[in-house]
Amino acid sequence: MRLPAFLTTFYAYQFLHDFILVYAVDKLFFVQNGISLTQVATLLSIWAATSFLLEIPTGVLADKWNRRSMLILGSLFYAICYSIWLLYPTFEGFLIGFIFRSLASTFSSGTLQAYTYDVLTIHKRQDLFEQIWGRGRAFSLGGLALGWVFGGIVSEYSYWWVLVLSASA
Repeated sequence: MRLPAFLTTFYAYQFLHDFILVYAVDKLFFVQNGISLTQVATLLSIWAATSFLLEIPTGVLADKWNRRSMLILGSLFYAICYSIWLLYPTFEGFLIGFIFRSLASTFSSGTLQAYTYDVLTIHKRQDLFEQIWGRGRAFSLGGLALGWVFGGIVSEYSYWWVLVLSASA
């Protein structure tokens, strides 16, 4: 892939990866579906523990397998998470969704940095890594901020749409 095409894809990925509308209202969605605050805390604890436990094994997998495929699969896992939440809004459904969300985040966390550096190495432009990575983080934060705004607005109409749009981003 040519470097300009990669950069366009990279910046779009960074934006869309964090343009998740449900981030603004997920706890409200859980409570609306009868999940107690203790259960919400339990779900978040399991999500954090699962993410922690999967971080190293998925990093090893990314080093041994195709990094681009890991990123694609990670995005698919996010879509699966939010689809499960939409179809099975129960404690068990949210728990299974959080496991997929943990897989999604650990499949992409260090993988994207390594993949970006790999592409820059192919083009002999490693010197641009920090600049490109910083710009990518700006796109990521922009996606996160706009996701929160639109998530709040869309949730006034329907949590269903919030989850559908989150799963499709």
